[in-house]
Amino acid sequence: MKLVVGVADDATSIDAVAYAATLAKTFEAHVTLVTVSATADEYINDHLDPRMGQGRSDEQARLVDGLAEVLESKFAIRAQTVVHHHRSLGTGLSEIAADLDADVVVVGSGPGGSLGRFSMGSTTNAVLHRSAVPLALVPNGYARHPVPTVGRILVAFAQGQEGEAALARGAALARAAGVPLRVLTILVRHRVFGSDLGADAEGGVLTASLEMLREHQTHALALTDTDGLEISNDVLVGDSPQAAMSREDWEGGDLLVVASGSGGLLKRVFLGDTNYKILRASTVPTLVLPRHHD
Repeated sequence: MKLVVGVADDATSIDAVAYAATLAKTFEAHVTLVTVSATADEYINDHLDPRMGQGRSDEQARLVDGLAEVLESKFAIRAQTVVHHHRSLGTGLSEIAADLDADVVVVGSGPGGSLGRFSMGSTTNAVLHRSAVPLALVPNGYARHPVPTVGRILVAFAQGQEGEAALARGAALARAAGVPLRVLTILVRHRVFGSDLGADAEGGVLTASLEMLREHQTHALALTDTDGLEISNDVLVGDSPQAAMSREDWEGGDLLVVASGSGGLLKRVFLGDTNYKILRASTVPTLVLPRHHD
């Protein structure tokens, strides 16, 4: 596995670096730390001279080399470092991931996010919608209590091609890591107010929905190579995706796998409304797959 870790001069890049160490130890991955710097001419204006381009490059080089030293000294992982020149951070990171044939891009939370949650910053949002590579999104503060290796793979499953691809990817990761696989489906309960149906009818609809979703899980698992895996599955019910997610007993070593929504461009990451809410509610690192991911 090849990991590209997007870093910048901010407080959450160390979370991405720490989680890259977790993934590297789990999957024996090669790590490249990448920062994106605007091209030199972008720094030539009324109050900056052309030499600032080189100065900026040196500054960014010191940044990635410093984080590589942290990765080696604290986690015993050696990493390649790259300064990629592009005026757009999101596009530049996507470009270098493609150039390096990365399997996963790892990024930290955006600024101002809650501790233990992932917040979408402008750079992360740009990477999300440009990347043809799976993105590992790391919650704010992960570096405070990192885990040595991934302990469990969970898949947020929904019926359809993208959900089946996420399940296949999750199974492959669980097998490679030698850890259990858990399949979860989110069911948002729509309460019926001001109708004549009554509580019994509402309960009947919920029961039927649960049975149908469990059948979808069983069918998808039957189509997936799960030989030798320890598997469990459940349907999480709540009045919102966030409420449903809170019913799961999350563990520190969990990695949640989420498919892209069906509305995005082919081979690009796209978060639909439900998956975006799942990401916002997640307290564990989350791997978001591009559409039609093999």
